[in-house]
Amino acid sequence: MSKLSHSTNVQTIYQHFRFRCGRKWGVPVEWIAGTTVLKALVEATVNPHGVLSFDVQYSQRGAFVTEVDEEANVAGDWYWMYRVNGEIATVGCDQRMLQPFDIVQWEQVRFDPRLANPENTKP
Repeated sequence: MSKLSHSTNVQTIYQHFRFRCGRKWGVPVEWIAGTTVLKALVEATVNPHGVLSFDVQYSQRGAFVTEVDEEANVAGDWYWMYRVNGEIATVGCDQRMLQPFDIVQWEQVRFDPRLANPENTKP
């Protein structure tokens, strides 16, 4: 098997990162059965074009990223969140399983108290 045909059989996950300062980029990581969003983020630190570091806090709802490349959450204002294929996360990043070719979007977003309490979003 040639290198080219072998490389086309590699299943990947693509991660996008968007910081509140406007910096953004993406990095592919190899998908392996059992890969979670957190595991894919760990793999992104190994990629020379990936993130350099990140921090995680654990709660009853799972693992939540609190910092990426020294851009930390700002209490009451900015937080790291992720989406998979455009869908907002509903569980910690250690619990969300990924499939081949999923797209994970990490971004710093402003805190919206209406989203913290679903009752506030009803008309």
